[in-house]
Amino acid sequence: MGEWSDSDLMAMYARGNAEAFDALFGRWRDRLLGYFVKRARSEEHAADLFQELFLRLHRFREHFDARQPFGPWVWQIARRVWIDDLRRSHGMPSVELAEAESVPVGDALEATALARDEVQRLLETLAPEQQAVTVAVHAFGADYAEIARGLGKSVAAAKQIGSRAMRRLRRVAEASV
Repeated sequence: MGEWSDSDLMAMYARGNAEAFDALFGRWRDRLLGYFVKRARSEEHAADLFQELFLRLHRFREHFDARQPFGPWVWQIARRVWIDDLRRSHGMPSVELAEAESVPVGDALEATALARDEVQRLLETLAPEQQAVTVAVHAFGADYAEIARGLGKSVAAAKQIGSRAMRRLRRVAEASV
């Protein structure tokens, strides 16, 4: 299975290929577990979060778009697992998206929501590959070597994609002011 990209393996797994899952798990285990160990500061808790991540990956496997890079998708799921865990541990309520519009928000929460919407609007002006690189670098702290592997490109090409994306975001943001 070593010749298949991560995206190919995920697509194969979504179609029921257990060997593809094993290969994908082997490739990503150390990085994802390390992500949780750094944040949870407990190997036992990190292992629980890691298990939750792969349960979600399994649950949402059919929603994966094999035309997109796997890395940013799995990092987004990992981030959501971490945030959900923080909410549970700090007693913060979790609001379903459908209910979000009916929940009154304070000024700070409203400003955060508006900023998030603006970031989403800006990201939508980018090509899908540029979006993936930008989110991976700036939201998840991924390094360009890791991104390049996920894209099947050189590190220089991944950096160029990121650089072009940032220039485009600046132009769009300046034009909207």
